[in-house]
Amino acid sequence: MRENILIVYYSYSGKTRRIAEEIQKQTGGRLSRIYPGQPYPADFEYLLKQVREENRSGKLSALLPVTESVGGYDIVFAGSPKMEYSL
Repeated sequence: MRENILIVYYSYSGKTRRIAEEIQKQTGGRLSRIYPGQPYPADFEYLLKQVREENRSGKLSALLPVTESVGGYDIVFAGSPKMEYSL
């Protein structure tokens, strides 16, 4: 019996997307991308400033609604970038 697999991910630079696509290739699962409600700045310095402020305040940017319901899946992979920078 083949398991029903969902791979949800958010990718800023494309690294997490490539990992999600590799998981999809190996498992045959369904890909579903997560989008931020407000796009992050393309300029790296502004991006760092925003991420530092989010980390400091604990207030993260809102996400757009996810189109997939996890209820119909046996396994769910979730991926996002890890951005940690010391001040």
